[in-house]
Amino acid sequence: MPEVTGNAAQGTPCWMNLVGPDAATAESFYGPLLGWEFERAGAEYGGYVVATVGGKKVAGITGGMPGPAFWGIYFATDDCDGAAKRATDAGAELVTPPEEVGPLGRMAVLTDPQGATFGLWQGREHIGAELVNEPGALAWNELVTADTAASAAFYGTVLGVSNAPIQPGVDYLTLTVAGRPVCGIFGVPRPQLDAAQNGNAAWKVYFAVPNADTTAQTATTHGGKILQPPINSPFGRFTVLTDPLGAEFAAISPTPPHPQ
Repeated sequence: MPEVTGNAAQGTPCWMNLVGPDAATAESFYGPLLGWEFERAGAEYGGYVVATVGGKKVAGITGGMPGPAFWGIYFATDDCDGAAKRATDAGAELVTPPEEVGPLGRMAVLTDPQGATFGLWQGREHIGAELVNEPGALAWNELVTADTAASAAFYGTVLGVSNAPIQPGVDYLTLTVAGRPVCGIFGVPRPQLDAAQNGNAAWKVYFAVPNADTTAQTATTHGGKILQPPINSPFGRFTVLTDPLGAEFAAISPTPPHPQ
């Protein structure tokens, strides 16, 4: 179901957070692009901005942060401290050690052994995204890496997820929770990764939209750029964009599921 009413199962991507220097610029871009409205947290949370669709929380924005803007992924976990320890034991580096976020939950941020940054979220009052797979909401996450097997083994150890190939002959694995695909791991040649991401793996976010072509056009009129013009895939028509702060993301018009 697109509406989420409780904590997601461990290993499921449950929240996306834009980290960048200017929350106001992000709001003026993503508001018209994805139909987002915004709520601002109190001073105790540093003015954190929560994006909503139809009153449902879909993503967050952290402003006032130096460096290039980027979209970060958080995985649901039943035990943030335990998952963080498993991650560091498996070669990850701590960016933010496990800490309380008021009554909302407990979080940690790490860098995996392939160089991709990710977060852990043990939800309490804040469960994460309250809407998924609907226009304006999270549709998919994908790790781009030169070593899909090593990445799948790492996240399997940390989160207890399984993995499966998407189809024979394609270097793409899906991470699965209770047999359900929750995100992907896409293999690219090392030289390509070196050129695009300085050799580091990176998580990518896909937001659902009604029309990828219209979304690409809207992005350019609000200061964004098109990295990949709209293209068809077996899972829908998608485009890869950057926002005015330089953060990369994808917008996809998902293919409707076949009737059972």
